[in-house]
Amino acid sequence: MKKASNLFIYVALGISFIFSATTAIAEDIAESLPERFIAPPPITQSIPPSTNASSTTSAFDANPTYHARISIIIDDLGYQYAPAKTLIDLPYALTLAIIPFTPYSSAIANLAQSKHKEVMLHAPMEALGPDQWEKGLTSSMNENETVITLESMLKNVPYAEGVNNHGGSKLTQNREHMDRLMSFLASKELYFIDSRTIASTVAASSAESAGIAFSERDVFLDNVKSVDLIRIQIEKLRVLALKQGHAIGIGHPYPETLESLAEELPKLQQYGIQIVNISELIQAKPSKSQAFSYKPSMTPHNKN
Repeated sequence: MKKASNLFIYVALGISFIFSATTAIAEDIAESLPERFIAPPPITQSIPPSTNASSTTSAFDANPTYHARISIIIDDLGYQYAPAKTLIDLPYALTLAIIPFTPYSSAIANLAQSKHKEVMLHAPMEALGPDQWEKGLTSSMNENETVITLESMLKNVPYAEGVNNHGGSKLTQNREHMDRLMSFLASKELYFIDSRTIASTVAASSAESAGIAFSERDVFLDNVKSVDLIRIQIEKLRVLALKQGHAIGIGHPYPETLESLAEELPKLQQYGIQIVNISELIQAKPSKSQAFSYKPSMTPHNKN
């Protein structure tokens, strides 16, 4: 009987030790989990966004439920009408970047404007690779040719409020040509968003010199056409936005991207994130002293 009693005590002590150790391990694991595995906090108190005055707006400040803002640009629109219409019909302030001289470029721009969606010119620019994309801005152009090409692009994509680069890994490294571009955009009061197709881009310094509204892409959403991986990229965008107060994502009109956006965008409100047009995020058309930019946090796009 005594042996049985002692055995019971030993078993009880063993169970207690295992429970304590398991609890400690679980706590350590929980502390090391990345933020995406932690449930969203209840929205009860506003967390100040970026301290940079240029990255806030009165509408944002007036709504204490929002902790951060995100802008999502959809590139490469113009070749197909249906995906563009699907994006335009989504009840979110997505910015549509349209390639000029494509079959549906003008039609998509007109539809977007009628639905109060922001339009951007997705201007083809010279890339480093031997295979060039659509005809666009190249380093062989003189200043007059550059201006004529840009005027023609903007005429084909009406209502564009700004420009971002389609390709451009070669041209965005060329300070002379970037200065020409930014000077033209300043004359039209248009902003520029650098897609950062190469890390050595000089677009930021050129835009600053020209005094135009400017910013850079933070996260590419769909380098890999996988719904699961696109969700992870949207999560990266969310975490970054909550960290710095704002973030810019770029995607494409792939079926996987459309599916992911439709599922994930409604969830962002749970984290206190407001989806806004890119012009609202960067406060387009500032004076030279107010133009701002911020450094990207992600690696360059794998396209050139």
